[in-house]
Amino acid sequence: MRAKFFPGQRFDSTLEYAAVKNGSVIHRAVLDQDVEAVDGEFIKTEYCASLQERSDGSMAVLYSKWNTPSHARRGDGYYCTRLNTPEDAVPILLPLPATMFCLAGPRVGNLPSDKADVFFLAGEEAYYSSVYIP
Repeated sequence: MRAKFFPGQRFDSTLEYAAVKNGSVIHRAVLDQDVEAVDGEFIKTEYCASLQERSDGSMAVLYSKWNTPSHARRGDGYYCTRLNTPEDAVPILLPLPATMFCLAGPRVGNLPSDKADVFFLAGEEAYYSSVYIP
C-alpha cells in the first residue's frame, strides 16, 4: 500500500507538544523523534507521556518510548525533559521495560513537586515508583 499510494514519502515517528492560548497554537516543539532509515525500515516507535508541574511552577514532561528501531535518536526507556529544553531529555533509570504509565498530579490532590508519583502498567502487572524529576 505504501509503495502504491505514498511512493518516496518518508515516515517519521515524533512526540510533540503544543502550547495553546485562546484557541491558537502559540508554540510547538518536538520532544523526541525517530527518523526512517535510508533503507525504508518501518518506524515502530510508541510513546506515552505526561506533564508534571514542578515545585518552582515550571513544567516537565516524563515520557516512555518503546519498540524503537536501531537508528533511533534515543533508545527504549523512560525520559524527562523541561518544556523549554526538549533536546536535553535525560534518561530516568527504572528496572522496568518501557511501557504505559500514569502520573498522580494536582488533579488528584498532589501538590506540584520535583518528584512524580508514577503508576506503571506492564502486561498484567502494575508498579508504583516515586521518580525524581531533574
